[in-house]
Amino acid sequence: MSLRYEPEIPYIPNLFFAPYMIETAYKYYMTVTKSTYDDIATKSIICALAVEITLKSYNAIITKNEGRIDENYQFDNSLLSTQRRHNLVDLANTIPDEIKTYLLTEADYHILEENKDLFFKSRYIYEHSANAVYYDDIIDLACKLICRTILLYKKHNCIDPFIQHIDTDKLYFSFKERFFHPPV
Repeated sequence: MSLRYEPEIPYIPNLFFAPYMIETAYKYYMTVTKSTYDDIATKSIICALAVEITLKSYNAIITKNEGRIDENYQFDNSLLSTQRRHNLVDLANTIPDEIKTYLLTEADYHILEENKDLFFKSRYIYEHSANAVYYDDIIDLACKLICRTILLYKKHNCIDPFIQHIDTDKLYFSFKERFFHPPV
């Protein structure tokens, strides 16, 4: 039995691609999920960063190397004040509605709310402001957002090699296989 991750993908006119940002988020996610060091705090914080990068990709501006696989970007800083640029809920709310509806469910928003400042507040785990408790739901959400973005890019004919060659089914179900085992 082969599992498929096939969400309904909408057509979004004038979709901006930031594939190197998505590849970067993927690298952070993979580092977390492939690590044998089982520290939920560190893994959650790194995945919060992967979520942040993915959300920011929908409002990115190319700053250098346009059209190359190592394109450089920055978040459109006019959308949020400096202190809000790491807040996952605020970042999600800057995404156009048709994309936001595709990317996020109400349950996903709850995860964003619970982890809205996770990277910003907890990246220095030893500080007093860091979270005391961590959950793996942000890890799962990072995977989902990366996969959904890759699928959206593929549907809209993004030609970036990373986007074209990534197996989203394998990626999506690799983290979930810890919890879900299909019949043999």
